[in-house]
Amino acid sequence: MEERLKNILDCAIGLFNRYGIRSVTMDDICRELGMSKKTIYHYVASKEELVKAMLDSRIQNLTEISVSASGLSMNAIDTLVAYSKLLGEYFKNLKANPSLDYDLKKYFPAVYRAYMDQRNQAVHRRLAENIRLGIDQELYRPDLHADLLADLFMIKVENLTEPDTVTDGAYSSKKMYKVMIENHIRGIATKKGVKYFEKNIPGK
Repeated sequence: MEERLKNILDCAIGLFNRYGIRSVTMDDICRELGMSKKTIYHYVASKEELVKAMLDSRIQNLTEISVSASGLSMNAIDTLVAYSKLLGEYFKNLKANPSLDYDLKKYFPAVYRAYMDQRNQAVHRRLAENIRLGIDQELYRPDLHADLLADLFMIKVENLTEPDTVTDGAYSSKKMYKVMIENHIRGIATKKGVKYFEKNIPGK
């Protein structure tokens, strides 16, 4: 991405996070950057284009998470543990500013739906690939339904990042997340997989 376009996008995202998408105008972005409207419109045609670029950056973050959670020496269990932790942080960060998603849903519904479809497909694909890899490595049971498990696991991870998930502070979100991951892996793993998990995953 060209440096000036990146600066425009970074500025717009910062303002969107602070004031909401609806409240921020292209004039506000120009003033913040000290840039003329003629210059900014050379790079972006509208606020909607900036919103699309912001959501594209979220998808790029997902790609980076997938790469970060993989390694030549990592098997399916290692990868799932690493990916799920990064994915949980990703969802948590997105929900830190609920008004932003509210504006997206209300004022850019088509753009938001397209983003959600792309996001869910990317996460689903990564999780389903992990199930199939684990089966091939004999770490997961061979009778698993990869696509169904991928969807269920994604729902569980996202739900645990909701602000009201922890009732009356009985359990920390970190504790709940740890137990959820462990139970998930124990539920899909073979004896070989459980043995590996117990021996090699720190803190489980």
